[in-house]
Parts: sequence; structure tokens; C-alpha cells
Amino acid sequence: MDNSNIHSLAEYCLNLIEHKNSEIKCTDIFFEKSKYINIEIEENSIKNNEVGEDNGVSIRVINKKGSLG
Repeated sequence: MDNSNIHSLAEYCLNLIEHKNSEIKCTDIFFEKSKYINIEIEENSIKNNEVGEDNGVSIRVINKKGSLG
């Protein structure tokens, strides 16, 4: 997922949440993107290797009463 897709997804989520309920005080959207390389070495040779990428998203909504929802 590139940065323009992440930005578009964030805008879409915020607009959807804010227009669904007038009782919402604020919303947060968190995105995480990480890449990793895992290499296992045994007896001076590569036993296993893995390259990967993890992506995640979370949404926090706080209503006008201050409650999380």
C-alpha cells in the first residue's frame, strides 16, 4: 500500500465516521506499515530466510460524552 492509498483510505474512514453520527467528538485513525527480513544461520550457512511486510489500521472514536466507542 503506497502513501497516496493510505491517505485516501484515512480520508474515507474519517468522512464516513463523522457523517454517520453527530454525537462524535473526535476520531483517530492509525496506520502502521513495517517491512522485515528474517535470516536464520546454522553452522555458518543460511538455513532459512524470509522477507515480509505487515500493514495495520486501527480507528478510535470518542463521543461528545468522552466515551470511547
